[in-house]
Amino acid sequence: MTQFPSPQPEGGVFNSSPEVPHDTPSKSRVFKFIIIVVLAVVFLFACAVVWEAFFSPRAVGERETRKNYEQAVKGMKEFEDKMTADTYGGKTPQETLDMFIEALEKDDIDLAVKYIYWDGGRASIDNREAMREGIINAKKENKLLEIISMLKKAEPAGSSLGGYYGFELRDRDSNLVSDIGFIQNKFSGVWKIESM
Repeated sequence: MTQFPSPQPEGGVFNSSPEVPHDTPSKSRVFKFIIIVVLAVVFLFACAVVWEAFFSPRAVGERETRKNYEQAVKGMKEFEDKMTADTYGGKTPQETLDMFIEALEKDDIDLAVKYIYWDGGRASIDNREAMREGIINAKKENKLLEIISMLKKAEPAGSSLGGYYGFELRDRDSNLVSDIGFIQNKFSGVWKIESM
């Protein structure tokens, strides 16, 4: 028969219930864990800040608004520069009308058209081109001298309040045939023909 060793008192060589050593984290492992958590929080915070500053709908909208504002300011500056550089016209509506008639008498259609108002917009460009075509057609139909004669008989019809002024063209019976509208270019101070 096999013999087993007799039980030993506590603390002896053989222990009937051996103690399992507990795994207690060392200080360096705790420190590493805290560092990792802090770095993760800092990283997430940085991501949130970057998102809010650059990628969020609010940030994208603000950038777009700023870009549109800068383009509008640039456009206004370009518009003001063009309008300031436009010096074709007189200091009064009558002076502009006289300059326009003189250009027509010299058969200088390009110069005559420069007395017509434009602001760079599509409507004013179309208006200018329509007037150019009208002058060219009148010349082809040998009616330019008749138009010049009528323009010389134009009478003032309105005041210059608000930068607008008008002349009227009447026939022998004093019936209104046409009117000529003038507008002042506030940037260069000259009067331009707006409508005819």
